[in-house]
Amino acid sequence: MDRRILPAALPLIGLMVLSSCRPLPEAPYPEVAALLPPDCSAVLRLDVPGNEALATDMMAGIGISEDEAASVLKRTVRLVVGFEPSPLGNLQPAHMAALGAWPRGFVGGALGPEWSKSDTGRHRWDGPDDWQLSLPDRRLVIASRNGLDSMSDDLRSAVLRSDWQVLLEDARDADVLLWTDSGAVLDSLMPMMAAGSDEPLLRAAVLALRRRVSGGYAAVVDLYPTDLQQLPSVALVLRLGLSMRFGMSPDPMERSLMEALDVAVEEQRIRLVLDQVPPELFGGLISAWTPPGDLFP
Repeated sequence: MDRRILPAALPLIGLMVLSSCRPLPEAPYPEVAALLPPDCSAVLRLDVPGNEALATDMMAGIGISEDEAASVLKRTVRLVVGFEPSPLGNLQPAHMAALGAWPRGFVGGALGPEWSKSDTGRHRWDGPDDWQLSLPDRRLVIASRNGLDSMSDDLRSAVLRSDWQVLLEDARDADVLLWTDSGAVLDSLMPMMAAGSDEPLLRAAVLALRRRVSGGYAAVVDLYPTDLQQLPSVALVLRLGLSMRFGMSPDPMERSLMEALDVAVEEQRIRLVLDQVPPELFGGLISAWTPPGDLFP
């Protein structure tokens, strides 16, 4: 993960530490991802209540310590991050939105000397590395790397991109959602076939995690091939790849994933289902999802 997200993340920490005990918004939460620019290449959405341990692990990936993360998470109910391609071709965090309790009165003292009040509007600040931050209301904070004006700041009027609505139609209740239509990310999921193809093998992919009452999470991955006629062959290559990744793992818990994994070929997608994933196996699951190399440095 690109640590240049930190100039935006650290002000959130300061705000949380100083914030009052204003009550948090209650579920069901509005679709905060609708605030992101419609050209984001990938989106991560996380509901914090009940998923604090997983959220803490994710925040550790961007350099935020457990204690700092606790200060943030206790005042946040839904967090979304939008990714865009960098000049090097990898994906980097470019936009953030957090729904929770965000009192405006402490902002000036919390942001620190690297941030200054913006001339473009009230409750807006300019920071290092082209990051900008705004508090549209007391429930919402949005931040962007030089693209704040491309984000919506009104949850009442914001509308999720139409093709995203279709992708997420049966995944809206997930505790964690990650979706992408980035060719670089999608090709990395199937390098054996993507290497010989003139166009991306997949047009979109969605990962949904749902917390189980018994512990752990249920995981569903939906893959949408560009050419529907290739559905059976893509599914075959996928099974082979997963067998190599997990079936030959020295870790018996990872090997058990293959025994529990269900791969279904549906009308327009390939669906992978794991009904029970212990938290300690998430490292393997996420490494199978995320691309190798420096796409997520």
